[in-house]
Amino acid sequence: MRIKFENKQNINVLLETLKEISNINKDGQLTYHSLEFQDIEWVFLSIIDFGNTINVESQKNILSRTLKEVALNQRYEKEFFINQLTEQIQIYNNKEVKTYYLLSSLSITKLPFRKIIFKDCTILIHGTNFPAKFKQARSTLLKQNRFDEDISSYTKVSVQITSRNYKDAYTKGFYYLEIFRGFLCLLLNHGYEMRFGERSRKPINRILRGETTTLHLTNGQAADKNFFYFTQDYKKAETLTLKEDQAERIKSSIKFLIRSFNNCKPKHQSIIGQTLNCYVDAFDEYSFDISFLKAWTALEKITNTDQNEELIRRSIALYEKKYKPYEKQKLEALRIFRNEFIHEGDKGLNSFHACYMIQEYIYNLIMKFNLQHSGFFENIDEANIFLDNFIPDIKDLHKRKKILDKVLYIKQKNTKR
Repeated sequence: MRIKFENKQNINVLLETLKEISNINKDGQLTYHSLEFQDIEWVFLSIIDFGNTINVESQKNILSRTLKEVALNQRYEKEFFINQLTEQIQIYNNKEVKTYYLLSSLSITKLPFRKIIFKDCTILIHGTNFPAKFKQARSTLLKQNRFDEDISSYTKVSVQITSRNYKDAYTKGFYYLEIFRGFLCLLLNHGYEMRFGERSRKPINRILRGETTTLHLTNGQAADKNFFYFTQDYKKAETLTLKEDQAERIKSSIKFLIRSFNNCKPKHQSIIGQTLNCYVDAFDEYSFDISFLKAWTALEKITNTDQNEELIRRSIALYEKKYKPYEKQKLEALRIFRNEFIHEGDKGLNSFHACYMIQEYIYNLIMKFNLQHSGFFENIDEANIFLDNFIPDIKDLHKRKKILDKVLYIKQKNTKR
């Protein structure tokens, strides 16, 4: 757990407001002014980073118990709040772990592997049918909720995960499924498309999920008959069938990518995973305007900045010197387009083209940089310090190294005194 941009957050003012809206009666029962409490809860949830695999409902429960301890003990100091939050997370982490299976489908056939192993879960590729123990429970759940049966041509997948409750299991399984799908889309999406006379749009991603995603126990039964995910206004996508040569290339590439991802240090891996989730979500959209804005957010995540100059510098760092001016100009145009769209609205320029331009930078930063150096960086900060120093002038790099070596020598000498 961490507080996002902690030096910018005023935890104390939130706790003071909590104090004002809290009431403990003579029987020791705690109540809040409901609307104000909802505001405080929402703000806390937005600034606390619980990681990628704890469901928002679990986050709310952890926070609720923390705020209750703060109010009952009449201790509205930041330090006490942080200690109680840490303690509640430890209590949560001590709960019994169970195994669950997340079931979904992908609009692709002839995937050349049957198992994808992440450190925290395993994705199983089943072909055109789910295992028998899941089929009846899933079919019943879909019928009860008036969903169509699974599209027969889609590849059926299950994600085996361990978790402390079924809602967290869903969040965790979905997170890793989208990482896998993100890799497939980065490898198989077109570099560009020409679309003429479309009466209905289709997403840029060539591999989409099926309409419904369900969660099951090890015996095949639904974890909760009222808990499942579905895509609103779902439209069937064309099924992508891999050719033999494509399948071989994908098999080799996916093995490398999963091995590299698993080899990343936890904090570095976390941001790569978040970026892949953001990327694949962006290009699932039918509105290319929304696709572009979400893709820009993915670029901000992997470059670890919302400052445009830093983002541009880091995005073009890997290009050869002769290509940098053109790539920088492309990104400057994308930056202007984004800012004008946000502040002035649609000006008629095609977002579809911008999406493909930005996809190239996301691809390069994930595939050709962060995963190529997996295991070297502790976190995304270190990865971007590397990019900031990846300049074409070797003489300048030697000069920087000379100065840094001198600084290290002096620091180490002073430390020994």
